[in-house]
Amino acid sequence: MLELIRYSNSAYKVTEDYPIYKTGVVHLGFGIDNITETVSRIKALGGKQKTSIHIMANGNKCCFCQDPEGNWLELIERSHGE
Repeated sequence: MLELIRYSNSAYKVTEDYPIYKTGVVHLGFGIDNITETVSRIKALGGKQKTSIHIMANGNKCCFCQDPEGNWLELIERSHGE
């Protein structure tokens, strides 16, 4: 999947802790089998979990992390219903 997103300057604020809305490449998204294990592995390798794991309206689990170089990663574990 490829997402092209345009953020309105008035809708979102770029902050030091959450710069994901800045202009340019925002994040890389990955479909994964087990979000809990993947987040643990990212953290063990020096990355950071930036959001809690939450369940989206379609039943998928989602979380944002950063790799050790600061690149934003969107992790999506698809529900078994899809």
